[in-house]
Amino acid sequence: MTIRLALATLTTVNAPSNWQQPPQQYPGWPQQPPPPPRKKRTGLVVGVIAGVLVLVVAGVIGAFYLDYAEMPGGGPGGQPVAQCDISAELKQQAKVSSFRLAGEPPRARGMKHSNCFWEQTAGKDGKDTRKLQIHVYDFRGSNRLPERDVEQARNAYRSAATSPLGMDRQLAGAEEATFVDATSLQTSMTEANLVARKGAVYYLIKYWGHDKGFFRDSPFPEEIAKDVVAKVAEELLAK
Repeated sequence: MTIRLALATLTTVNAPSNWQQPPQQYPGWPQQPPPPPRKKRTGLVVGVIAGVLVLVVAGVIGAFYLDYAEMPGGGPGGQPVAQCDISAELKQQAKVSSFRLAGEPPRARGMKHSNCFWEQTAGKDGKDTRKLQIHVYDFRGSNRLPERDVEQARNAYRSAATSPLGMDRQLAGAEEATFVDATSLQTSMTEANLVARKGAVYYLIKYWGHDKGFFRDSPFPEEIAKDVVAKVAEELLAK
């Protein structure tokens, strides 16, 4: 061992200035192995992202389904007044069975205005939204002369029919009748409006709604809406 240390010292002293002594290796000591490469987590990240996307898509589809499956409407409503009542067959066609009186005629002398709604009963009238509104303007007895009552009803009718669309059928019982331009601004909605007069009473009838879709709603055929308001008018005019 002394001879080896002496030789190592001598070699170090006589070595050039830019020479470096190689590392000493001692017999019986194994070399330190290099650290293993780090495992890539690409698969784990992709799996987490895919799982999150699946949950988001499932949540969105579930929300659409709940909205699609929900039945519109409320309770059975109240007792309909005679001037706004319609037949059971017509209520079934219009998909409305719940009555609500929004405006009751005053008892005092003058024009009597009834504002009636036929809406849907939840679980009975289907999933597609439908609403029917009936305005009854009754001028009978408003004046001392019946002719004056008729004149006032005629003037009120013509004020309501400022955008007439005409009729494609004869309306039974009506002295004057026409479809009028719908006021709905929603593109997914179908609306039909009709005004009709008989003597000193005139009616404004509105029917609107849409067909429910899984992702979005859509209008139903306008001919169906027009047929409903025309039949409603004929039943009311026959009273």
